[in-house]
Amino acid sequence: LTFIERVQFISLRNKVMFVDANFRINRQRTTEKHKDFRKYYKIYDKGWEMQEKKRERNQENILRIETVYRRQNYRLDKFITDENIQRLVNRFYSDWKDLSFSQDIQGKNGKRLSEIERVKLILNEGSESYLQRVKGDLESNKITPNQYRTIREFVRDFEKNRSKYLVITSPQESEYISLIYSTYNYART
Repeated sequence: LTFIERVQFISLRNKVMFVDANFRINRQRTTEKHKDFRKYYKIYDKGWEMQEKKRERNQENILRIETVYRRQNYRLDKFITDENIQRLVNRFYSDWKDLSFSQDIQGKNGKRLSEIERVKLILNEGSESYLQRVKGDLESNKITPNQYRTIREFVRDFEKNRSKYLVITSPQESEYISLIYSTYNYART
């Protein structure tokens, strides 16, 4: 569940991974789905799904990632060729290798918790969307103009001061990267 909980978005496509409202929290995340979208991504707990469907539950936890294609029109003899399978394996890997997890930040000596929280928000949301949200907070009087100016200046100077903060890779992210790479190498052979 911590894998699913920490997933933010697929970097290459900039697609945000939302908690799927049809499932318990952090059991499944998907990108935006719509009848006009030809492809979407999902990550979910397969062991929990099997238990919900009253099937035998494995002792292992199974994290499943899928790329769902809609409206494909392939003949089976063309779909199951070695070239097409290799193309699908390469496409799957290129889509999923850049899965972004929420970042943990550690500040060097003298950094306040508020600054560390701002860095987390900048890295997880992006500086532009973070500034948009803060500007909305200012307009709705949730923060003062002085607070807004402080945050705006912090975001503006973040790239210069980035070396003062250490991004900590979570164990889930490290394990995911290792597993996706080794699985890809196995599938290519």
